Amino acid sequence: MQPVDTTANPNYLDYIFHPMDISLIETNIKEKKYGSTDAFLADLKWIKHNCIIFNGPKNDFSTTANKIIRMAETECQVKARFSFFVA
Repeated sequence: MQPVDTTANPNYLDYIFHPMDISLIETNIKEKKYGSTDAFLADLKWIKHNCIIFNGPKNDFSTTANKIIRMAETECQVKARFSFFVA
């Protein structure tokens, strides 16, 4: 997913002071910018926050963002539990 098109949504930056999107998270992962899973999850939560602020809590974007966060938190917890197997 790409950043919000501010040409199509010119007032987006009036409401959102910390834009975040999946493509930026992907870049941060590739560039190894996350020092912890908490930092990764924090960026995912920015996406949800921005969706709720701009679209409202019941909007499809907001509910999808919430589902993505729940899945990511679950995956991070599973990996943390089994990380002792990795040398």
